[in-house]
Amino acid sequence: MKTASNQDEFPIIVSNAVVPEFPENNVIYAANDNRPVSSFNEELTAEADRWPDPTGLKSILSFAAPRVLSDRYFDFERPERASTFLSELDDSRLSDHDFASLKYSGEKELLTLVNKGLCLVFDMDLLTINPVLEMVFLYALIATLYRQEFRRVISLLSAGAVKHVKTWNSGADPDSDVIAVLNTTETTVGIANNRLIFGKQASRVRTLALRATSGTGIASSASVHPSAMAPMFGVDEVVVSGHRFVTSPASRTRIVPSSVFGFYSEDNVTPFDPTHLKRFVREYRPGSELNVYRQKVSAKQVKLTVEMDSRIVCPMTDGLFEIQVSG
Repeated sequence: MKTASNQDEFPIIVSNAVVPEFPENNVIYAANDNRPVSSFNEELTAEADRWPDPTGLKSILSFAAPRVLSDRYFDFERPERASTFLSELDDSRLSDHDFASLKYSGEKELLTLVNKGLCLVFDMDLLTINPVLEMVFLYALIATLYRQEFRRVISLLSAGAVKHVKTWNSGADPDSDVIAVLNTTETTVGIANNRLIFGKQASRVRTLALRATSGTGIASSASVHPSAMAPMFGVDEVVVSGHRFVTSPASRTRIVPSSVFGFYSEDNVTPFDPTHLKRFVREYRPGSELNVYRQKVSAKQVKLTVEMDSRIVCPMTDGLFEIQVSG
């Protein structure tokens, strides 16, 4: 006998039972029925926490959208530009008086995390041929999840950025263009962007333009990789991304186009810090934002699933810029 239970409740076990091969969820089980068992896999989840991030997807994701630990429901603040630069000269307290009060006028917003995940079904006979394949499949799922997160980051940056179109050829000075946009943004908006992301194509166009320039001072920068140019640009760090994603069996599209993105970001942020992007994420265990499930779906097939709870938000767009580069 099976009776449907509330979808928000766990299955109720009426009596001793045998673990089934194919679990069914959210039902009441009689004594002569099989009962389900969770497909959560602790060993594979621990392995997911050790994922080596070979192409730097997770690190560049944190570079652009720093992680903020969160519950399923969270609030954050969209800071007003004036609140970001508040200064109060009247901070001296008189006897029998309280300190001066500041009021921040940013708009608070309540959101929920999005449950995201991917699964892959494979034949168990593959593991008898090569037992390492299950770890290969697991790492591929994790990489795909973080690749999609990084695509969301670049979409948000591009959607909120002020666009500057530049042609970098033998008559151009690419580095001066970047510095000029940084200066203009800081002067007109008041945001001192501290991080840059170069698309790999933009980085290569920059190198070719500098090599073709006759000015000795300009041409000498051609051999310097943009990632080493942070002090000259006056920012904290510069990262170059060549990551791609599949749009068709024969097509690989760049996640970061031939552009330079400028934005403000910090490590170890709170929901209220004035960073351009934040990635709110739930930790299932300390230091772990992934769960892995392993479920047998037929006599010879296994389904591997990786999940995360996260949401990427852009609290403010003031100061965001994108230099769109052609050669």
